[in-house]
Amino acid sequence: MQNSRSPLPNHCDLSKQPPMSKNAVYHDGGGQRLLQWRQKRQLRQSDVAAMFDVTPDYICKIETGQRRPGRGLINKMRRLQYHRLAADILRK
Repeated sequence: MQNSRSPLPNHCDLSKQPPMSKNAVYHDGGGQRLLQWRQKRQLRQSDVAAMFDVTPDYICKIETGQRRPGRGLINKMRRLQYHRLAADILRK
């Protein structure tokens, strides 16, 4: 049975994101690892958001480096037994 979902649609459209300031410091903050984890499992940002009870926009901002994951998200990951993911996101 084939998956009817499109390959990996994202919630955020990067062309609509405000440009980063010239003086902004861009840190991964775990976003790249979250993106890789999600893509490996063929999940949408909305799927991940629903798993952890956050908005798809929040997941988008973490993945694009605009936000860092908060304690609440990390704690939800741990409570739901996603200890490895939480540790990878916190890894520097």
